[in-house]
Amino acid sequence: MIVAFLDANIFPHTWLTDVLLTFADHHMFDPEFSNEVLGEARRALIDDLGKDPIWAERYLTAIRNIRPYYLVSATPELDDAVMLPDVDDRHVAAAAHNGDADIIVTFNLKDFPAEQLAKIGLAARHPDTFLVSLAENQPEKAVTAMIELVASKRHPPRTMSEELDRLESSGMPEFARTMRKLMNL
Repeated sequence: MIVAFLDANIFPHTWLTDVLLTFADHHMFDPEFSNEVLGEARRALIDDLGKDPIWAERYLTAIRNIRPYYLVSATPELDDAVMLPDVDDRHVAAAAHNGDADIIVTFNLKDFPAEQLAKIGLAARHPDTFLVSLAENQPEKAVTAMIELVASKRHPPRTMSEELDRLESSGMPEFARTMRKLMNL
């Protein structure tokens, strides 16, 4: 099964995070993240999006507690052979490498050059590309997972069309199209 390290910029996108963690529940991939990444996500939720700090802490604590083995460490650090454009992203690559991830799922592909990640057996993927790959390779599981996800939403309830429209408008257009095709919508 593919192991994907989720970068901090994923978690502020709550609808996307919902889909990713639902796909993980359906054994479509194993997610990983680190305390450092969740700390960055907390700051983004509060400072950039204006979320209530108590809400942000509850949200991220719930994610942290889903499965203890999803949490990996950024130590040991990467050696100097791996050069990233932003030194502050080294902890992401280190944690992904330490957790034996196959890929880093991130919106910031430019921060994780392919040739540098290849040195440690990693690649980076945009979440839209990653979700399309999962859905195309495991269509029955993807459809089941999405149906269960939408059915679980009660406050407020949402339809599959609303779910896919929201994902499409928040940077997941190919995934939304793929799911519409798989579900004949």
